[in-house]
Amino acid sequence: MSAQITTVQIGQSKYDLQTNNSIERRIVVDPTTKNLTATYTGSSKVDGTFDDRGTGYAFFDGTDWKNAQGTTMTTPITSYPTRPETVRIGWPNPVYVGNKEIIISHQSTGASNGLWIISRPNKGTGTWTQNALTTGAETWPRAAQDGNKIVVISSVYQTTFNGVDGGIQIMKSSDAGAT
Repeated sequence: MSAQITTVQIGQSKYDLQTNNSIERRIVVDPTTKNLTATYTGSSKVDGTFDDRGTGYAFFDGTDWKNAQGTTMTTPITSYPTRPETVRIGWPNPVYVGNKEIIISHQSTGASNGLWIISRPNKGTGTWTQNALTTGAETWPRAAQDGNKIVVISSVYQTTFNGVDGGIQIMKSSDAGAT
């Protein structure tokens, strides 16, 4: 028995450092509805600064692909779509908690680093809320969820945290990301 795999181009990026030597989950699927969110680190620039770096985003509702604003897109998508956040981020990690959609990323504006969180109350639609999750030198997060619990691990880069230089940080939320 063999499986038929269908591929769909859901965006394009000129930012060439997608994995940072460790691939995190970039796709999350709702086990009931089979809706999915796919993310990637995106940029439309090739100047090396990538000041528009952010979340490449696509949501599939079983019929249509939609961008971060909920507008239906026609595939193949050969451009970097409008991103859901307003700061320079990378390595987006999507999770679903109930009907809520959350993406945790590494913020890097040049002036500050840390982890960035965006969320909206309904998967694939609605207004995004965005906030700094941390404001230190935390980078390259990996996020997972189970029920209302979200666990995030990240590298603590170029700084000392609890006496460890270049260590790993673990954060947990038991209330769907509210704290």
